[in-house]
Amino acid sequence: MNSRYYDLLSLIGAVVIVVIIAFVMKPGFFTDSSGGQNVAQGTHNSGYLDNESAFSPVSPVNYTVADLYSKENRKWTLASRISSAMDYYEPTTRNFAAGYVSKENSGDFTIAQACDIWDNSVSDWTYEYQKYGIWDVTPASSSINKGLTGDSNDFAVLVASLIKAVGGQARIKLAQSQNGGDHAYAELYLGDTENYNTPMINTTALSMIKEAYPFAFSNDPYGINIFKYKYGAICQNNGVPSSKTLENLKRESELYGEDVGELYGNFLGMIFGDDENFFGNYTSELEISENKTGNKNSDSCWYYVRPLELIMNNPDKYADICYQYPKLIEYLLMAPDTNEIEFQIMYIEMRYGDYNPGSTEVRTLRNIPYTSDIESDGDRGYWLRLEMSGNYPGDTGYVDSRYATVFYSDASWDDITYSTFYG
Repeated sequence: MNSRYYDLLSLIGAVVIVVIIAFVMKPGFFTDSSGGQNVAQGTHNSGYLDNESAFSPVSPVNYTVADLYSKENRKWTLASRISSAMDYYEPTTRNFAAGYVSKENSGDFTIAQACDIWDNSVSDWTYEYQKYGIWDVTPASSSINKGLTGDSNDFAVLVASLIKAVGGQARIKLAQSQNGGDHAYAELYLGDTENYNTPMINTTALSMIKEAYPFAFSNDPYGINIFKYKYGAICQNNGVPSSKTLENLKRESELYGEDVGELYGNFLGMIFGDDENFFGNYTSELEISENKTGNKNSDSCWYYVRPLELIMNNPDKYADICYQYPKLIEYLLMAPDTNEIEFQIMYIEMRYGDYNPGSTEVRTLRNIPYTSDIESDGDRGYWLRLEMSGNYPGDTGYVDSRYATVFYSDASWDDITYSTFYG
């Protein structure tokens, strides 16, 4: 190599050194004069997950972890953190969730269990400010172990994890409010298009019962005084229908002799028998030899056990809930096309609306909001928000826009546009 080649290398090296010194001494030297983003000065555009105001040119450099990623990478990172925090599979979380469900609502997951979990979580939670918010969310099991303290993000993860621990489905929604900010809360999955298209009452089964026992509905066309009771009987005495409840049968057996007592005993045998053929074994033509007046009459009777289950499309899941709130049964009989999504909202209205079983008042709580969006599989899903500050599931103090990012326990996430409905 000749000396001219070495001189060229020396010149290039000197230029590089000058550039490095200039960058260190004055970062603004490389600022885009058009006002664009400049990482060296610490300015950035507002992003969906990072929506604080842009730094002024004179602000000191103050990076956070979120600033170092693209918007897409930030969401992947946040999805991973939320997924790890939703540790519903941990024994601590599972056992704690089971303890929050009341005895009367035990069994397969229902909206009643979700309400039990929300009630107890709100009651036991102590708010504690967390500096980094959703970026430093606490795992559910850790929140339990440290006495249920944390911010609204930690609360959201706890509630979603507890619901999943007892068999429900839940997610975390980071919703954008109308003023441009965002906040996180848990959402309960209410169902999909199939649930929305499934009525609570099987009208075909209801029609069959009415045809089989027309006398039972002659003075009660909706069957309200039949279906809202777990056990009972309606008899046609010389063409006149009369009702007998289980307690009435017991009382008659004690007051009016062995014949009615035998009837009551047979009824108990049918109730607790092994055969579940309700139409075959829980209905019969019975001869009552003597009643309290001494008259002999041939009565055509329908003895029923949990008759509501005969006319529901999903009795295993919803019948017990209805028996807790008989007014729900009345609504369903008068509006049999009520679907499973609407029914769950009606349950919340009953549970949190100062409902009194002995009152004739209608629902005092109405217009509970729930949302719908297109899921990743193309189906429509229906969701109910569970906020820390609400007075009941679905209640909120925030007015959201229609845009949000949702995060699931499997570390997946999705940007959604959703619609709001009111039950």
